Amino acid sequence: MPRIIHPGQHVLTASVFLITNNEPVRRVLLRFHPKLGRWLQPGGHVESDQDPITAVVEECDCEVGIDISAYLKPIITLGDVVVLPPPVHLTTIHIPAGKPNPEDPEHYMVDMGYLVHLPHQEVRAGVQADWVDKFSLRKYDPPQDVLVFLEHHL
Repeated sequence: MPRIIHPGQHVLTASVFLITNNEPVRRVLLRFHPKLGRWLQPGGHVESDQDPITAVVEECDCEVGIDISAYLKPIITLGDVVVLPPPVHLTTIHIPAGKPNPEDPEHYMVDMGYLVHLPHQEVRAGVQADWVDKFSLRKYDPPQDVLVFLEHHL
């Protein structure tokens, strides 16, 4: 079923910064988002039947073929309440009309960014993604908030 976005609506997304922890120089995985024309961390929409952790685990597997389920788990369950790990990067982003789809009205995206340190892994074949170190980061021209975050964490 196609997603219906209303003008001015806030759409919830979840993303993950995957940073290597087994290399002399840490690197982050960036993928080229074809509809936005930008290099970004993997992520996507949180569907109505998902919590942000479920969404980001599924999006990471779908987009780049990396399973992060062992790294992002609920912290504790207290009866009917599940305490999820908090995001480390929380942003509201203005999205102009026609982005990422031609029929989309102007709206806002609220992104919850998570951080996972993991050993280097290969990305699924055919995916336009690169493991990028701090010194090469600016060549990929990620959004300014992503650049500042990664320059601090790499």
